[in-house]
Amino acid sequence: MKAKNITAQDVADLAGVSRAAVSRTFSNNGSVAEATRQKVLEAAKKLGYQVNILAQSLNRQRSDLVGLVTTTTRDPFRSLLLEHLIKQIQQAGFQALVTEVESAEDLEQTLQKFIQFRVSGVIITSGRPPAEFAKECVRCEIPVVVINRETDLSNVDVVKSDNSAGAELAAKTLLAANCKRLAYLNVRNDTYSSTARGAAFIKAIAEDIVDNTVSFEQIVAEYPRYEGGVKVARQVFENGVKYDGIFCANDLLACGFIDGARSAFNYRAPDDFCIIGFDDIPVANFESYGLTTIRQDTSAIAKQALALLRQRAVQSDRSQVIQNINVELVKRRSVAKRN
Repeated sequence: MKAKNITAQDVADLAGVSRAAVSRTFSNNGSVAEATRQKVLEAAKKLGYQVNILAQSLNRQRSDLVGLVTTTTRDPFRSLLLEHLIKQIQQAGFQALVTEVESAEDLEQTLQKFIQFRVSGVIITSGRPPAEFAKECVRCEIPVVVINRETDLSNVDVVKSDNSAGAELAAKTLLAANCKRLAYLNVRNDTYSSTARGAAFIKAIAEDIVDNTVSFEQIVAEYPRYEGGVKVARQVFENGVKYDGIFCANDLLACGFIDGARSAFNYRAPDDFCIIGFDDIPVANFESYGLTTIRQDTSAIAKQALALLRQRAVQSDRSQVIQNINVELVKRRSVAKRN
C-alpha cells in the first residue's frame, strides 16, 4: 500500500489508540500522554504515514507555516538571526516560509503567498518593509511580530536589541580609550535600529560635546554594508586621520572602513584610530579585523519573537508588547588606550 493511501485511522488502529489521539499527536493541539505519543509515532513510521498539512490547515483555518520576511539573506547578521528563528519555529512544531523582499512587487506577492498558504503568523526581521505590510497582515487576521523596528500598530508586538544600551557601551569604551574626535558611521536612509543607535550615541556623549572635551561628526555612507565602509574611509581620510574614535551602525560597515583606511592610506586600527561595530558577526573576530563590537543575542531574539507570536495568536486583542533584548560589549584589539 502506498504511503499516500494511509489514513490517520490506520495509524490509530495499529497503535491501539483513538483517532483523536493521532490528531493531537501530529497537530500539537491538546495533551497526549508520552506513551501514547510514542505508540502513534511508531505506528506512523511503520505505515509510512504522512500528515496531510493542507487538510489540517483547512480544518483549523491556519497551516503549520510561519512566514519570515527579510530584505536579504546575504547579510551575515540577518542570516544568523534567520537560522535561530527557523530553529525555534521547528522546535515549536511549525515550518518556516522564508521570503526575501526587495521591492513593492515582492511585498504584494509575499502577502498573497501568506494568505494562500494560511500562515499561522508572520515575523518581520527587517526594518525596511513599509508599515503597510504589517497592517495588511493584521487586516487579514494574521498575527505579526516585528524585530528591530518600531510600529504604532497596537496589536503588533516588537522584539528589539537594546540599541540605547549598546550605543552607551560604545561611547563609554571610546571615551575610556581617550578618543577625542568621535564619529558615528551610518548608511543613508538606513534602518530604524541604525538610526536609534546613532541618536543614543550622541546622547551618551552630549555633555562631553558641550564641555568641548570631544568633537563629534556623523559620517554617512552612500552604499550599504561592507562596500559603503570601504568607500567612506577613503573619502574621510584623504587629508589625514580626521577621527580617532568611530562607532559604526553595524560590523560590515566597520570591517569595510578598516579595509578602506588600510588599503588606501595604510591607516590601521587601533594605531591610528579606534573603531567599534554592532552585531558581532563571525567576521568581526577574524585576525585581520579584531573588531570590538556590540553583540546582539540572536538566539534570545528568536525565542522571544516566537513566544510573542504564539501569545498573539491566542489573544489577538491584548496590548502591544515591546521587548528589549540585552546586548553586550565584546572587546577586541580595534580599541586601545590612546596617548
